[in-house]
Amino acid sequence: MAAGDFNIKKFDMSKLQDHKTVVVIGRRGVGKTTLIADILYHKRQIPAGIVISGSEDGNGFYRKFIPDSFIYDTFDEEIIKKLIARQKNLTRLKVKDSSVFLLLDDCLFKQNIMKSDTMRYLYMNGRHFGLMVILASQYIMDIPPPVRSNIDYVFIYNDPILANRKRYYDHLFGVFKTFSQFEAVFKACTSKHECLVLDNTVQSTEPTDAIFWYKADIHEHFKIGAPAYWAHHNRTYADSELQKRNEVVVTSNGIRGWQQHHAYPAYYGRPDGRVWSAKTGRVIEGFSRSDGYGYIKIDGKDGPRSRFNLSLSLGRAIEEGMECDHIVPVSRGGGDDWANLQELSKPDHRLKTVSDNPDAGKKSGITTGIPIVARHVVTGVETSFNSVRDAVRELKIHHTVIDRYLNGLTSRGDYVFSYTPEHLAEQADLPGETWLEAVSSWGLVPNIRASNRGRIQESRGRRSYGRDQHGYKRFSATIDKNERDLKVHDVIARTFLEPPPSSEHTPDHINGDRSDNRSENLRWGTPTEQGRNQKSNRSVIQLDLITGAQLAVFGTIAEAAEALGIFASNIGNVAAGRRLATGGFKWIYSEALHT
Repeated sequence: MAAGDFNIKKFDMSKLQDHKTVVVIGRRGVGKTTLIADILYHKRQIPAGIVISGSEDGNGFYRKFIPDSFIYDTFDEEIIKKLIARQKNLTRLKVKDSSVFLLLDDCLFKQNIMKSDTMRYLYMNGRHFGLMVILASQYIMDIPPPVRSNIDYVFIYNDPILANRKRYYDHLFGVFKTFSQFEAVFKACTSKHECLVLDNTVQSTEPTDAIFWYKADIHEHFKIGAPAYWAHHNRTYADSELQKRNEVVVTSNGIRGWQQHHAYPAYYGRPDGRVWSAKTGRVIEGFSRSDGYGYIKIDGKDGPRSRFNLSLSLGRAIEEGMECDHIVPVSRGGGDDWANLQELSKPDHRLKTVSDNPDAGKKSGITTGIPIVARHVVTGVETSFNSVRDAVRELKIHHTVIDRYLNGLTSRGDYVFSYTPEHLAEQADLPGETWLEAVSSWGLVPNIRASNRGRIQESRGRRSYGRDQHGYKRFSATIDKNERDLKVHDVIARTFLEPPPSSEHTPDHINGDRSDNRSENLRWGTPTEQGRNQKSNRSVIQLDLITGAQLAVFGTIAEAAEALGIFASNIGNVAAGRRLATGGFKWIYSEALHT
């Protein structure tokens, strides 16, 4: 690969030496775990190891190829002490195949972890008793100077922050004479999800001898660990069939992988947002309401899933004066997983809600949001206005005068008013569009018509897809003298589909896109059926986030999530247009290439 003044070669992962210290640095979502899996694939002959990863309970990535008995979700120095003692003893006894790996995945944000005597001894002497150390971090400064001086291999992903790149150069890549040399190589070698590799085992001062580029390969169906450990795993931890039935493994040590609620001891939760009831022995399905949020029933009472999950993650009740907030709002595909929830003061929460949902609650009636043109009857000069209200304010004319012209009547005055050509084009029938009297759960909606193409014609004639609110399209209408807020997809379904089979059946978007309210994209489904549809069995295409180039095709969303360790719901949200990217990639449904 040509990079500035250098020709950088691809790193040969098969030549990565045993019993070395490897550091992987990169922001969330760039592919660090995929690279670590690639490294472990090439070291799969190692019979045992330890993984400490705080995100494992949420995504289960390492459990696909590493026995559960090797994996911990919380750092504890006692684990490291026991590992060192084990390796010293095996080395003393000269046991064959005593190699072991230690993986610390994003555990370094606590600065005191790497400064203890135990950890200092580990990275200074680990190689002497058959230990391979893999450290994964988001930031170079999380790694203290004594560790940096003992690193054998460094893998660094693209970083848009100049200050961070300067730190990489200052603290790790002194093999380059100038920062500009390093910058040119770094950008060239990390622009398309590759990483820059530094091999400190090379006894050379030439950059081309020590610097490489690499792009991780995805390896399926491999395992690391001796057969004896896997046999123990299968006897003690094998729970795939129970997981398929959404049940929980209860062992002598409690409910593995689930955290008990502080106030409701019969309920347990996981970081991915699931809640399990010891009373029923099942994961609680929950349901959605018209506000777009998820709800669950706890001890006979309905409540927001998000608040229950936030209190689970905190291990306490939400404090007085504080609110549960979705970091990525529900309207943009945010979920109720612990990583997406935070505690905010009520004033801050109100401000963030307004910022997250700028169009929420805005009316778009005929008198407020339709662009019009005013032509002066004497001069012929035309002036455009974004709305009738703007024209009233600017020209000091009562809105009824403007309304007469817009409704095809005439009136005396200095101006003649008309809709803009763009607006008139938007109001024309779409190909194959059919209009019927709108039906809601309250019955017929007076003076409102619904279209099989997902549009609503309001009482004064304006046609639109509705306004956005929490990811759904909505509109307001008067029914029995009461103002009602209606979901467009519910009205379209009741107007064009057969009546729902039961009161539990609500409209389901077949393609998972809640803004696509065409009648052909709607069907009736129970909450359970709709939950399965959200997980989706549709084929998706993985795209490069920067270039848009096609990287891979997966038969189902679940298959893509399994391969890359990404939440299936996040992939579905990106493909449906409710989220920009996930896992460092863009995603589209396969059929989108043919529409």
